Amino acid sequence: MAAIASPYYPNPTSGSVYLQSENEIINEIIVTDMLGRIVYHNKNVSASDFTVDLNNHVKGLYLFHIRTNKKDKTSKVLLN
Repeated sequence: MAAIASPYYPNPTSGSVYLQSENEIINEIIVTDMLGRIVYHNKNVSASDFTVDLNNHVKGLYLFHIRTNKKDKTSKVLLN
């Protein structure tokens, strides 16, 4: 089974977060703050590597929701 391996780096980050998926295509990325507000959404990614820019967002903890054809994964990323 293919996996989303170490998909979020660097963590913590000062702005850009790099996403990587082994052997799967990332279809959708949703980033929410800890109040559940969507701060980033891209439903047409179609790539195995992608960068999300959080430079204009408030420092804090964010949830990254990644959807591929085979699975969904959610991880926390700290913006400092």
